[in-house]
Amino acid sequence: MIRGVNKTLIFLDEEDKRYFLQVLFKVQKISGFILFAYCIMDNHVHLVIKEGDELLPEIMKRINVRYATYFNKKYGRVGYLFQSRYRSETIETDSRLIECIRYVHNNPCKAYLVHQPDGYLWSSYRAYLEKEEGTKLLDTEFVLGLFANIRAVAQKKFAIFSALDAEDNFIDIEKDLDEKRREAEVVIKEILAKHKITTESLASTNLALRAQILREIREKVNLPAKVLAEMLGVSVHLIYRA
Repeated sequence: MIRGVNKTLIFLDEEDKRYFLQVLFKVQKISGFILFAYCIMDNHVHLVIKEGDELLPEIMKRINVRYATYFNKKYGRVGYLFQSRYRSETIETDSRLIECIRYVHNNPCKAYLVHQPDGYLWSSYRAYLEKEEGTKLLDTEFVLGLFANIRAVAQKKFAIFSALDAEDNFIDIEKDLDEKRREAEVVIKEILAKHKITTESLASTNLALRAQILREIREKVNLPAKVLAEMLGVSVHLIYRA
């Protein structure tokens, strides 16, 4: 996720959003990354990327520099356009991937811009359902293949999944990680106390109870799995499996 410095707008018109897509296309040819999903909002962008020839820092640097140069020249401004380089979360399972894509596509709905994700023109959702000409940027085959082998069936299941109410917890653009960790510590302490378990004993707790506790924590705590695993003293794999 990248956003404007001080939450300033980084897209002022449709031309800006089209240009950003052109930047993605040009950088993709250089970096070889795979793009599974995107959503361009007025002051931030979500990208679901699989690294290719270059690592994420190099990919994002190319994207940010190219777009910031265009934006500053067009609007006669100087200085930084983006708040830091970017913020990211690693996705390690197929289930987490489709949850993340659902989260990205539903961003405009959460911002009350549209009622359904297919009503928003600046995300990859419509390309998944072929409601508009597919862009060469996207790899929709892999994700749809997780739903069904027949494309039409997969698209129908993808649409149903995308419409489900879900407490998907991914990068929160409103709160810093330190603040979220402090909030999470309170919630975790309450849940562990309810089950008469300590953080130190969680890893050795019987499988069923541990899975239940991890599910309760994950449902109420908005933190990347990697950070949550560090706080609880368990592996990321255990959290995903639970």
